[in-house]
Amino acid sequence: EQTRVPALPMAFDGVRFGTRHDLPAIGADSEAVLAALGCSADEIAALVGAGVVRSAAASPPQPPHPPRS
Repeated sequence: EQTRVPALPMAFDGVRFGTRHDLPAIGADSEAVLAALGCSADEIAALVGAGVVRSAAASPPQPPHPPRS
């Protein structure tokens, strides 16, 4: 599943933004955020197992984006 966003319609010093930064995958930071909030590894595993949150390890890999022209 890809997230597409429009390019910025502006330039700085005559240069347009051409570099594209892909968004992190769904669940990429879930475990780190939950751990920072004080959840134990067992609690996080239970939340992931119940489908409450996604884990990047459990999510399917994202296909690469086609090159921009």
